[in-house]
Amino acid sequence: MIGLLNYLVFLIFILILFLILGEALVAKERSMALVISHMTPAMVVSELYDDLVKLNSYMALYNEHMNKGEISLAESYKNLILNLSKELYFDGPTKNQSFDKWLDELHHYLEDLDNDIITFGLHSLGYVLTGDEMVQEVITIVSSKTHIYNYIKNMLYPEYKDIDYNDMKYDQKYHNVTNKTQEWLINFIEQLLMGNITNMTEFFNELGIIDETFMSNLDYCNQTIRNIQDNMEWESILKALSGGEYVLPGLAVDPAYGESLPTGRNIYTTDTTKMPSQAAWGGQVRRL
Repeated sequence: MIGLLNYLVFLIFILILFLILGEALVAKERSMALVISHMTPAMVVSELYDDLVKLNSYMALYNEHMNKGEISLAESYKNLILNLSKELYFDGPTKNQSFDKWLDELHHYLEDLDNDIITFGLHSLGYVLTGDEMVQEVITIVSSKTHIYNYIKNMLYPEYKDIDYNDMKYDQKYHNVTNKTQEWLINFIEQLLMGNITNMTEFFNELGIIDETFMSNLDYCNQTIRNIQDNMEWESILKALSGGEYVLPGLAVDPAYGESLPTGRNIYTTDTTKMPSQAAWGGQVRRL
């Protein structure tokens, strides 16, 4: 159910984005308007709160004691989980469902809630993200365009290199692995923001990172920070109002889905890096 809910929220977000773009395109096509792009609100991970955090910790402790064979302690946490889940109006196990199977489904539900992406307030024209907003936005952009979490996980836990990070997120036994992976990326971006990492090549050498794609992903974090900070919104508006200065063009798309940073540019809508698609282009070549 939560998967369907997330999908519907995503569709609504995309619909709103296209409606906004549609309004901008009408202005451009009918009146030759100059439309300047602006940053989207910071997108952050929703995370769990209050009793949901407590329930999640009970579940982790239940599994920990079961794995250690400490059945009496596991039973205690089982009762705590059943009581708290009832207070939170979660349906309990059905007649034909084991407790562990039900717990696994509940864990998936909580993971979806914990990792859902939500907007953090509204964007003010010319405002440059800072602090946790910047960290979370960079993570949203980079993780949606790369497989950076997989590379970090493989570096920290090489024994799990054959398991995809996205599969691990929904398996309770890997809870510590995914948490440490996320914490590493957060800390890395924070260090970039504080200026503690000034030479990326030295940083890669210190950690023994040799995979070029992984290095490129980490560089992309740094590049994304700079692009967000190079906000040109007010500068471009003042140029446009002066009537005699050139406003740089830029793609009109959410930064998590296309290269639209830095913002404050005269928008266009055709992403030449994706149109025509490889499949369409291949089809044309075959027909020729």
